[in-house]
Amino acid sequence: MANLNTAQIAHSLLGGQSQRLYHQNLKVIVTHGSNILENPNPHNDVLGAGDFEFINTNPPGQNPTHSYEQKGLLTSVKRPLDDKGYGHHAAVHLQNTVLPDRFVLTATFVEPKQEPGNITPPSGTYAAVLLLSNSTTLPIGCGATTQFSGTGQRLNSPGLKTPPNRSDIDASLYQQVINVQNPSTFTLVLRVERGTVNSNGHAKLFVGDVEADSFDFTFDFKDGSTLTTATVLDNIRFGIHTANGSDYRASVYVTGFEIWAPISGPHWMRAVHSRRYAHIEDPSSGHQLMQWDWDANDNQQFKFEQLINRDTGEVYYHISVDSGKRLQDDGPDGSGNRRITLSTSLNDSDNQKWKLIPANDPADGSFFIQSKSSGWVMDVKGGSTEKGARVIQWHLSGFANQRWILIPRQAEANVEGSADAKSRSRR
Repeated sequence: MANLNTAQIAHSLLGGQSQRLYHQNLKVIVTHGSNILENPNPHNDVLGAGDFEFINTNPPGQNPTHSYEQKGLLTSVKRPLDDKGYGHHAAVHLQNTVLPDRFVLTATFVEPKQEPGNITPPSGTYAAVLLLSNSTTLPIGCGATTQFSGTGQRLNSPGLKTPPNRSDIDASLYQQVINVQNPSTFTLVLRVERGTVNSNGHAKLFVGDVEADSFDFTFDFKDGSTLTTATVLDNIRFGIHTANGSDYRASVYVTGFEIWAPISGPHWMRAVHSRRYAHIEDPSSGHQLMQWDWDANDNQQFKFEQLINRDTGEVYYHISVDSGKRLQDDGPDGSGNRRITLSTSLNDSDNQKWKLIPANDPADGSFFIQSKSSGWVMDVKGGSTEKGARVIQWHLSGFANQRWILIPRQAEANVEGSADAKSRSRR
């Protein structure tokens, strides 16, 4: 069973291309007897959410634990004899960040387990969870869960006024999840579309790369609360949750977590190999695209305007600077390259359309940016890391000097080279 392509899932759920705003790989490597994260910091954190915090959502007596293991982040919690308690979660802190109104969350797990005590738990006792939380209206959280009853596994969204009442997934997929020798990963996917009155959700469950179940729902809860654009979310939680029964411990490994959102509005474009930013030269030099140190000026802020071909479904973008002029394929430069300059007029020609191709390997959330007219991609000439090196077009090679990370303008505090980032690095 192949690994799940979360980029493809997010693109399909959001329509067109999307970008990964936050990504944490939670697998570890073992070095000299110590557990060390393969990637101790998020691959991509343009939200500025930082590292995880851990939240115990229940009264005393649960003895929640977590640890980074070779298989992933292990979260564990006990449901005590008094039959009270919910779970233990890792959480992405959102109080200093802004989520868009449309986004997709993914959390991948492996090896769900329960350890009975003196009382055998009844069915439907524990779940891996992916939840949105607000301390006032959504204190426990809402979103997607996958429950384990000991005889099956099902997709769920707890607390809804109209329960989803999903059936167990196919038994053969469930057996792959609980296989002792070679357990399959399983992934919860949650699309959120917030509105002014209410919000819609779409939950999916994958076993490996196979879709096991999915359903649409409205964020409308038994207690009368709702989720809207006005709801201020405190955090996003994922981990282990207990549902009923008592005197047992439940645990699960989390191997990865991601936040995706549509690409739209102004962005900085950072070259992966040099960590410098796409920059438009002085007009006297012909508006040639180049790389430069970060600054806050309009000539480094590029607006992505989505274009969808209704007949073919292909998605392209106009890429404009804040001056209102667009990047364009300006043809051969006489040395075997093709120039990228600002357009002198706005039109619907192919040389002003760009395609974003996800660079999934390595999975850093970067893109190749391809001209529709030439079929070539944006490329820092010669792989130079120098300030002022030209950004040209060249054949798609897959090298790092052709990969670009898009950083929304609202995330200025997290842009490498910005005054705020330099201040944070000194703390």
